[in-house]
Amino acid sequence: MAFMSPGFSSTGTTTVLFIDGNDQDRHYFVDRLRIISPEYRILEALDGQAGLAIYGSRPVQCVILELDLPDMSGFEVLIKLVPVARRPNVPVIVLTRLHNKEVLNLAIANGAQQAFCKPLTSGDVLDQAVRKGVTTVGKVFKDTPEKRHEKGWLDSFF
Repeated sequence: MAFMSPGFSSTGTTTVLFIDGNDQDRHYFVDRLRIISPEYRILEALDGQAGLAIYGSRPVQCVILELDLPDMSGFEVLIKLVPVARRPNVPVIVLTRLHNKEVLNLAIANGAQQAFCKPLTSGDVLDQAVRKGVTTVGKVFKDTPEKRHEKGWLDSFF
């Protein structure tokens, strides 16, 4: 099942697809993003199949993905969203309730732009991740997931 959050115009916006089967979590983060950045047009999907259908049918500038979905693994969705070369055309940000560093590392290794645990992530951090992803994905840059791990950025969340 999918729907579009109300209150967004179709011009001058960044369209964000939020795929998460947990209504409470999804509503919380969508509300935070709306407050922080009202220019976002947020499309919501309650499961992986709906998310993939929306992604395939509408222009999207960023995807926020929960790994624990009701119908399929979030990793299946991630792999379908990110080309084999792991150079996504659209940034995928993993935001999961799975508090496991290895899971987050695996998401990054499989093409996620960034990966966060829900209990440790604010709306401001998520907004910054969306903005960074939208401005950097598709450009050729020297930063890689491996270099991010070397810098220890993920360790700050544990």
